[in-house]
Amino acid sequence: MPIDPSQTLEQLGGQRWPDPPPDTTSLVKAVHELRRRPVGDLRPDELARLITQDVGLPWLLPIAVRILCDTAPGQAAGGWYDDDLLYAVVTRNPRVWEQFSDLAHELRRAVETLVDLSRYVRDEAETFLGSLPEAPTAGVFWAAPESRAVWEALPPTVMAAIARCDAERLEVERSRVVPHVRERMTAPVYSVAHRFASWERLARRMEPGWAGEDYSISAYGNDLDSRDALEQVMRALPAETGEGLLPQLLGRLDARFRASTLPDPERSLRLWARPAAEGPEEELGEWWRRKPVRAPWAG
Repeated sequence: MPIDPSQTLEQLGGQRWPDPPPDTTSLVKAVHELRRRPVGDLRPDELARLITQDVGLPWLLPIAVRILCDTAPGQAAGGWYDDDLLYAVVTRNPRVWEQFSDLAHELRRAVETLVDLSRYVRDEAETFLGSLPEAPTAGVFWAAPESRAVWEALPPTVMAAIARCDAERLEVERSRVVPHVRERMTAPVYSVAHRFASWERLARRMEPGWAGEDYSISAYGNDLDSRDALEQVMRALPAETGEGLLPQLLGRLDARFRASTLPDPERSLRLWARPAAEGPEEELGEWWRRKPVRAPWAG
């Protein structure tokens, strides 16, 4: 469920701890105090302290992962990045990540872009990456049968254009990772096929009957970002695609998304799902101005 940033861990968990004994450690006193603070007011170092103690993980891990993912793109250029928060997150027990599989793979994508991490963080980050099971895919089109069917029917000219888009995206992704990871990258994570499949899965998640894996609201923001990227993809395709298979597929998926959402003039989800690219509100795609009738992260 979306996390109300004005609530404390005590309110979110429905459990108030008694005051710690007077002679307890400063760490224990700090944890008790932080549990009584609104989670939206917690600084990264305070999040790290709580996460390291395995306190409030269902509510704090999504917040921490969002911070890490938001700041990862600027890290290679010397932007701010919190190694302590990263360390706290990646050192959680692998069984924790089994409960938050979508969140784990979202974090994985961010970690793989990082460069120049200190050794103690790099070693733990690599251990985290190695402990994750493969993403729940049977190829990129898992749970996206409509996209798969269209891909199998695309003409060679369109497939060649898609390959060019993917090659450009691969170079972008390779430029963001450390050398030993770069050498292993032969295909982009965010391929054109991935973008379409993600958009179809989101449409399916919001329809009755979805029985897939757990899904977080931060992953929802990523899927809306993928829809943004499809605008650029469609402009890069050959003119002869015009009214072809891919535009038709995108139109159908957009219609399914629209049918499962309502206008959201209050931008009620913007605290948790924000566009990766800043810009005027009126220039955002309509998907950012709607909210699910049936929230896919609710159950």
